[in-house]
Amino acid sequence: MSPAQARYAVIGSPIAHSLSPLMQQAAFDALRIDAAYEAVEADVGRAREVFTRLRTERYAGWNVTTPLKEAAMSLVDRVTADVTDARAVNTVRMEGD
Repeated sequence: MSPAQARYAVIGSPIAHSLSPLMQQAAFDALRIDAAYEAVEADVGRAREVFTRLRTERYAGWNVTTPLKEAAMSLVDRVTADVTDARAVNTVRMEGD
């Protein structure tokens, strides 16, 4: 991983079966985007801890799977109207600090 490489993840539990890392990494590589995409195991009990770690480690964004979609609403700084309507978060994007 280069120092400038953007980091992305999919988080959830269970997550080991997810094909997202393979698909997203293939897209980054094909487009020559200096980024890495990984799977991060996180159940509802660890959601706050994992969100804090991803923020601290400056991940550019992450996708949220069930059962974390509802819990994620209280772990982000801002949500869109669609998130409010659905009462579920699918994607988190870091902006600034």
